[in-house]
Amino acid sequence: MRERVTQPTQMHHVDGTFPVQFIYTAGVAGEVFGKALRDKESFLGARCDSCAVTYVPPRTYCERCFARIEATRKVGPQGEIVSFTESHLGPHNERLADPETWGLIRLDGADTVLVHRLTAKDPSRIAIGARVKPIFRPKKDRTGVITDIESFAVL
Repeated sequence: MRERVTQPTQMHHVDGTFPVQFIYTAGVAGEVFGKALRDKESFLGARCDSCAVTYVPPRTYCERCFARIEATRKVGPQGEIVSFTESHLGPHNERLADPETWGLIRLDGADTVLVHRLTAKDPSRIAIGARVKPIFRPKKDRTGVITDIESFAVL
């Protein structure tokens, strides 16, 4: 199995498992974002002055022009639904008892979107362009991650 493959038709398949371990960190910008969620119930973005794009969560460099971004700014907390979908399966492909609605949310003052769960007293109000606000977990339960927000509720 150590031969060099030079053509796609020469690919081999080997059954078995391969243990993979990794540690994912939020990075410098992500840590600042998480602390603002946890401690202040606020959202931070990073604005590229060259491109005039505000990223949420914040980045340390612009994904469009690769300029370094150093400062953060407050955005949101409200925003609007850009797109949404209904999911009948959970993260491990298990069937959910009740479907969940997930959306792309553009916070006020941001140019990029967040993916998060959507809720509404009347589900027919979930629509593109609908205004939403975050519903935070109780302060004692927050850990500085995006799931510190239970959902975004339609206003």
